[in-house]
Amino acid sequence: MPTEHLANPSSWQWLPHAFSAGMIFAGWTVVYRNAKKIASRNETFSLIGRIRDSVQKVEDYASDYYTDTDENRIDSYLWEGKLLAKIDSIRTDAMHLQSRNISLNNLRIVDLRRTATLNAEQVTKMDNAQKRQKITEVKAAGTQLLNELDAQFLTSNTFLKP
Repeated sequence: MPTEHLANPSSWQWLPHAFSAGMIFAGWTVVYRNAKKIASRNETFSLIGRIRDSVQKVEDYASDYYTDTDENRIDSYLWEGKLLAKIDSIRTDAMHLQSRNISLNNLRIVDLRRTATLNAEQVTKMDNAQKRQKITEVKAAGTQLLNELDAQFLTSNTFLKP
């Protein structure tokens, strides 16, 4: 008798409801996984944006420092402290990116710091060509850092897994 019950199509009324519930569950699972991937990618991109802003500020600080007149220029040690604080924030954000499989070469950060601060205390002895060269070197170091960061972001697995 148990098989007669299954043979009767009118007793299968539960089947469309079970199928609908299964499809809803599967759909929400897919939505949840994709939402995690998108959130992870957005958080990573936010960290990269913070690094971009910090690098831009370092470049701006260097440009302002080397182009200011001697009367308006702040002390080189105060300026270095301000600059190093920004570079530390770049390092901190880069460490957070490492947990997301994006590794930024620390030498790029060191190179940015070195180009910005090397002989900064001798700015009053520099002529305009030397100051312009200094600004160009800092911008080039910042650009190299950002290009490497972009390349790492595009080749990382950030798009594939949360």
